[in-house]
Amino acid sequence: RLIKILVAVILLLAVFLPFGIRSLPVVIPVLFPKEVVDTLDFIQEIPAEKPVLIAAQFGTGLTGELSWSSEPVIEHLVSRGIPLALVSTNVSGYAVLEELLLRASASTPGYRYEDKVINLGYLPGGTIGMISLVGDARTALPYSTDLEPAWVNSSIENVASLSDFAGVVLLTDDPEVVRAWVEQSGRVEPAPSLLAVVSAQAAPLVQPYHDSGQIQGLVAGSSGALSYQMIRQVPGKASATYPSYQFAVL
Repeated sequence: RLIKILVAVILLLAVFLPFGIRSLPVVIPVLFPKEVVDTLDFIQEIPAEKPVLIAAQFGTGLTGELSWSSEPVIEHLVSRGIPLALVSTNVSGYAVLEELLLRASASTPGYRYEDKVINLGYLPGGTIGMISLVGDARTALPYSTDLEPAWVNSSIENVASLSDFAGVVLLTDDPEVVRAWVEQSGRVEPAPSLLAVVSAQAAPLVQPYHDSGQIQGLVAGSSGALSYQMIRQVPGKASATYPSYQFAVL
């Protein structure tokens, strides 16, 4: 029991000490992963009037990690004034995704959430639901979460199919979700560009999709988010918590 208590104390100190002692040595990455740079470059080149679809599917246990990982990507989209459509293919992602967007838009002057963001809500059916979304998005999700006709909203009124989005950003902890999107989006001509924001544990299985060019960008875990924030020189939760993350892993 004494050993267990000692190990617990050491782990807790590793997590909390970096918050109080900022002078502790931390190894900051100096080389940025290519997939993170590709994600940033892609978002930077999106025309301001072109909407982006954000699709979420993740469990409640990894909500914290994916919130941190997706923060720099969402803030970048919002800072550029890009219209956004939100959809979740599981129940837990539905509420979390809207909260992330509300937080990002509140900290960005001039970005009106009501005008720029349309929440298409929860898409049931798993892969079958995804097939219907790819085949006919307007029929699959006819209403917003406010129970209003979704496709008359000014942010997506010119979208007739998935190809009309500038890109699809996937927020997930499951590499099978990325695989399903790669497969199903390939049925559209031209196929929409895919970006993935995933948990660290899913990264090894998602990386080959970027290496082969099937997805255009990838941000994985806290380290990927940190690199994104360092490139943009905009600090966030990943940069604030990275010392604790590094000491805990050590």
